[in-house]
Amino acid sequence: MNHIDEHTLELYVLESSKIAAQRQEIEDHLHLCVGCRELVAQMSAVYRDLENSLRQEPESQEIHERALVSVQRRVTRRREPDLTAVSLRPTSRLQQFRYYARRHPMVTGGGTFAVLAGIGMLINTSLTVLRQEGNSSHVSPDTSEHRVGFSNLDQGRLDSAKEGIGADALNPSQAFWNTTQNRIEIRNHTDQALWSFASPDLHHVNEVARKYNNSLIEIADIDRDGTNEVVTALHLDKEQGWRSMLRVFDANKNLVFEKHFAMEYAGGEHPKTQISSLTTVPSASGQSDIIVQLTFGSTPCAIVRLDARGRELGRYWHSGNLTSMRTTDLDADGNAELLLVGAYDPGDTIRREYPVVVVLDPKKITGEKRSLATPEFTLANSNAELYYVQLPQSDIDEVVMNRQVGQCIVRVDNDGVIVRTQSHRTGNIDQPSFEYTFTRDLRVVDVKTDDNTLQLHDALVRDGKLKSSMNSAYFSNLNSGVRYWDGKEWRKDAARVGSEKYQ
Repeated sequence: MNHIDEHTLELYVLESSKIAAQRQEIEDHLHLCVGCRELVAQMSAVYRDLENSLRQEPESQEIHERALVSVQRRVTRRREPDLTAVSLRPTSRLQQFRYYARRHPMVTGGGTFAVLAGIGMLINTSLTVLRQEGNSSHVSPDTSEHRVGFSNLDQGRLDSAKEGIGADALNPSQAFWNTTQNRIEIRNHTDQALWSFASPDLHHVNEVARKYNNSLIEIADIDRDGTNEVVTALHLDKEQGWRSMLRVFDANKNLVFEKHFAMEYAGGEHPKTQISSLTTVPSASGQSDIIVQLTFGSTPCAIVRLDARGRELGRYWHSGNLTSMRTTDLDADGNAELLLVGAYDPGDTIRREYPVVVVLDPKKITGEKRSLATPEFTLANSNAELYYVQLPQSDIDEVVMNRQVGQCIVRVDNDGVIVRTQSHRTGNIDQPSFEYTFTRDLRVVDVKTDDNTLQLHDALVRDGKLKSSMNSAYFSNLNSGVRYWDGKEWRKDAARVGSEKYQ
């Protein structure tokens, strides 16, 4: 597959007339190529965040709240002279822009002047629209299932926007979490609000989603009709309880379909089924499939694949909760893979738990099948697994009777993958935590920890409960404890599931 160069993709993001003749070709390529689509999303986020950072925030309360979120996501690292440093994930908007600029100097330099010239005009228009939004009336909940607690711009302003900007003016492009008002605002590509819906306790929901780096709302053209749909598992209006309802809305906020999930396991249906994450991936039909991550407490969990109409195509069952999910093209072949982290947990004893990293081919999630590495289910083996990686427990967890689990996917980029593990059974803030850095073919190359773990380890040493030293040899030992399931047995060297090398 021939990829589109970064400069052309940037011109596409900026909607430059220079690539007008290539636009359809670019969009067709983006539908098929996960890597280029990720780059376009990154570029769009950088320019959108740069524009938003220049605006005057209307309320100091919202600024304060964002600052709190940024501080909570900050991790202080202890850097040892004999270890390779791992760069921290950019947290602030400015850091994100600088990170992108360092990685793409030519692209950023070429497009910065053009975008800054347009931002001045956008600010006045956008602020005017935002002020008008504050006075817009809210539509009362309709009795039909198609309009649930929506608010939108009045039709006159929508028509004006369409005439002034083009047909894309009414096409959803992004979802803004207004946590101060508990509303999700659906916006177009110029950051104009199209419509919104109420969703309770958004601040808490957002914090949990950010902790695990998960998504509960996606905007994508899943049926390939030229306009985007809004796919969400968030509660609407005053709904409470477990998030077990998936809904898809079209660009005009009509309900396309909704699907309720109840996990059937061990001969019964469990009411505590929850959608913890969702995403979309291209399908062989030319449309997009919806991937839903279902959890039930700590075990089991299921990864469900639906088509664009909501019909279930398959379920991948796993013993233990897979807590974080990302879509990425790990091997750069133009096809999307699902990257997941979590824990293997058979449910009988915590002594058998361990953190895992799993990579699936979403197209092969068909029927009702189980992970090859979790034999607790009386189901056929799934052939969707590409990698199944077991991470070790630390001596800290052994002493304090805790177990590490895969907490979240920290970062996926051209250099590789970083995942975080954390103990899930401690009741204090000193939960031991580690970060594993992998290449894109999942060979582990580095292990790090944070200050809380260092302090907890030092305290256990002072109390005589541990004798180890947390030095380079300690982290090398954790590195050596990583194991790969080849479909038949565990291997120390990196291996794919079903690798011909071991058949």
